Amino acid sequence: MKTISAPLAIHQSLQESIKGKYSLVEDSLESAEIIIYKDSLNQILIDSHQNQNIMDIVSFKNFEKDKNLEAPSLDHYKEIFSLNFKEESVTEVRNRINKYLGDQNFDGYFSEIERYLKTISTELIQNAIIIGKESLTAKKVEYKLMENAKSWLIQVIDLHGSLTKKHVLEKLARACEEKTFEEKETGAGLGFYMLLNACDKLIFEIDKEKKTKVSVIINKYKRLKDYKSKNISIHFLNNDGE
Repeated sequence: MKTISAPLAIHQSLQESIKGKYSLVEDSLESAEIIIYKDSLNQILIDSHQNQNIMDIVSFKNFEKDKNLEAPSLDHYKEIFSLNFKEESVTEVRNRINKYLGDQNFDGYFSEIERYLKTISTELIQNAIIIGKESLTAKKVEYKLMENAKSWLIQVIDLHGSLTKKHVLEKLARACEEKTFEEKETGAGLGFYMLLNACDKLIFEIDKEKKTKVSVIINKYKRLKDYKSKNISIHFLNNDGE
């Protein structure tokens, strides 16, 4: 039975939903497998990033909407298009993404959504390419844009599997503390600062030394105001032990 850490103020609201499925503890950020936050994700990530038991960090606001504490199934998404990359420059990546996303119809959603999708896509692809350059072994990077009735799904897969949960949590905590991109000679890290501000759900599937899959879910908001007020949930689909 997985353990949940949550603020005492929301324990009563959680009791019925988690009965018999999870063990609820109060604010145990150092060891809980699922952490539910109500207000500030930033402080949660800073305080808990050394907890290697974490599998899910969930916004209470998101939980109230979908009742999911763990990573959602991605099986019900329909592919819009897919692309492969390997050693392209950031300009080449950006041009290809802009071309394909520019052909899509985003009428009815807030005006900036296409720009956000382009930026997230380019950042994730480019940084997967950078991993290949740093390892001196370029491998295929797979990109997919998918959707369902409620959200878009951006998915990027690299075949190195060099990212670890420890690394992800450290980068997320750094992004929360410094509130900016990480300056690197090879690029802006994995753009964690941007991801924390750009998506509703961020999902990492890490197959050590084989594959890393990063999935970004963005709800189909009609108004920019609603998009700006969202909270993010972060999920790991497996535990790499690091």
